[in-house]
Amino acid sequence: MLFDLLSGVWRLKRRIVGSQKGLVLGKATFTPLAEGTLTYKEQGRLRSGGFSYQVEQNYIFEVKSDHNLIVRFSDGQSYLDLRFNGDLEAEGLHICGQDRYQAFYRLKPGQLESHVIVLGPQKDYEIFTSLHKGEPRFSQS
Repeated sequence: MLFDLLSGVWRLKRRIVGSQKGLVLGKATFTPLAEGTLTYKEQGRLRSGGFSYQVEQNYIFEVKSDHNLIVRFSDGQSYLDLRFNGDLEAEGLHICGQDRYQAFYRLKPGQLESHVIVLGPQKDYEIFTSLHKGEPRFSQS
């Protein structure tokens, strides 16, 4: 179920608020890699503080069951272990040194939303990401 819901091309919108600020518009693609595994590639343009930058992120999504998803960095290290409830909502925690990344996900057919709260000695911001199934309707340049 999760594998089929995620596969494909998505429109990406991300807002960053707090000590860091910005807006990312772009494209995200979930591509089957192996049985139960998807690569996630995100490309877009970050606008922040009057500047504009090309950005890219890559992750590996391992679908362990209809309700369990492991998100890994592109080097294979674990990022999040997400266990979706019956409403297809999940939360996970990633610790990196003194920094905490508390993540909340909601999945619906054609839509994936996440909210990540980032806290640490030098970090205090939130990331709101919305993905909608389909090709982007805007320019990334």
